[in-house]
Amino acid sequence: MMRSVPALLTVVALLSAALVFPEPAAACSLAGFPNAQVRLQQQTDAADLIIVGTVIAERPLTGTWEKGYASTVRPVAVLKGETPDGPIELSPLGFLGPDCSGGPRLAAGERVLLFLQRGDPPWLPGARQEGWRVALAGQGKYRFHERQAQYQDYGPLEPAGSAEGLVKEVAALAGSLPDQTARALWFAQGNDGEPEVTVMGVSGDGGAVVPGQERPTTLDADPLAGWPPRVAAGLGILAIAGLSVLVIGAVVGYGLLRRVRWG
Repeated sequence: MMRSVPALLTVVALLSAALVFPEPAAACSLAGFPNAQVRLQQQTDAADLIIVGTVIAERPLTGTWEKGYASTVRPVAVLKGETPDGPIELSPLGFLGPDCSGGPRLAAGERVLLFLQRGDPPWLPGARQEGWRVALAGQGKYRFHERQAQYQDYGPLEPAGSAEGLVKEVAALAGSLPDQTARALWFAQGNDGEPEVTVMGVSGDGGAVVPGQERPTTLDADPLAGWPPRVAAGLGILAIAGLSVLVIGAVVGYGLLRRVRWG
């Protein structure tokens, strides 16, 4: 009987430990996607904000309870959601937490397309409602490099087709505004700064007019199409003046001819 007491105490101790220190929750696992199209559709649906832009800064988080990195992104175009007032800071990045927090690193200088959601995941203690985080549907980034797109979550970069093709596909899925689609396409072509041409609408085939790409004009419908307003007005005045001179000349000539003929 005495020999069984230690064994009984051991069992009690193990049960107590199990109650006090429960088994850690299973690690976050992001479900894979059957193909890139499904992934893109789910990312678009899950996102509150879809932007293309440039990462202008990245810094390590140094707080006591912080880890990873914070990155600042300057949007160039918004394919879904309201246009932000300025650059967006995203953190923490560079890891995948057991609660699915985190996101891929965004290095300074990268040109990216991002799917974002507002605030922290709702199941986190003290979840914030403000700010932005990388959307959980895929939790990755699309990087533009030499007019090609590359996708990355927590593994190596993988090809994702042409940057322009990706923008067109996301714009179609999100129902993006034509002017924002045009800005995003212009950016995907490797351009920097502000677009050089103002977008006036959509082209005849229903697609967005890309800044820098001239819109075809119908000269028969409007001979002065494409001219600056003052130049067009000046040419119009000259045309009217020339026509007036011809009319006056014809009248004067007709009068002289009658005088000669009738004496």
